[in-house]
Amino acid sequence: MARSKNVDSWLYEHDPYLRNIASSLREIVLEEGPELKESVKWGNPIYEGRGRVIYLSATEEYVTLGFFSGANLSDVSGRMEPSGRRMRRFRVRALEDIDEVQIRTWIKEVLVTDSLGG
Repeated sequence: MARSKNVDSWLYEHDPYLRNIASSLREIVLEEGPELKESVKWGNPIYEGRGRVIYLSATEEYVTLGFFSGANLSDVSGRMEPSGRRMRRFRVRALEDIDEVQIRTWIKEVLVTDSLGG
């Protein structure tokens, strides 16, 4: 998948500490979902397949990895939070908080849901 220059710009708007976290999460998303289209909507990077699948957002304190249809994701970490009826999010405050195995599992699960159209 081609990287979006708009997402590159979004990354560089953030503090280097948060940029490293967001860049790491972006790499995982791109590796697990090379078929996803990367763009910026509503001021944040989103990844779309048949529908909206994943988003990134950032505050001054953390980066959020969000799943538009994440209500049924398995969460062995217990760190996934609801952010609406179907949406779920995971907040990352430090690089060492990135559980790559868990995140890759979540991405694979939402990609199956996306490919089924729901």
